[in-house]
Amino acid sequence: MFSKLTEDCFDEIIQYINDKNTLYSFLLVNRLFCRKVTPKLWSEPFAFLEHSSPVLIRTYISCFSDKERDSLYNYGLKIKIKYKPSLFSYPSFL
Repeated sequence: MFSKLTEDCFDEIIQYINDKNTLYSFLLVNRLFCRKVTPKLWSEPFAFLEHSSPVLIRTYISCFSDKERDSLYNYGLKIKIKYKPSLFSYPSFL
């Protein structure tokens, strides 16, 4: 008889998956899968997204607080990225 996969069991399985296509497909399954896979993808984002560095950096900076963005501006970095509320705290996974 088939039973539901527990979250702990799913966490254990994800630890062993290193194929980015598989991980990306998990993002689209449901909210649980998305919530569980996102930290894995963002733990080493440049390993999974070789050619998307600008997108990763833009996403990361968009998560900055106003104080952090002001600090960048004070150092002469004028970054025009609008704040967008995100589903995850991506910087916490790095």
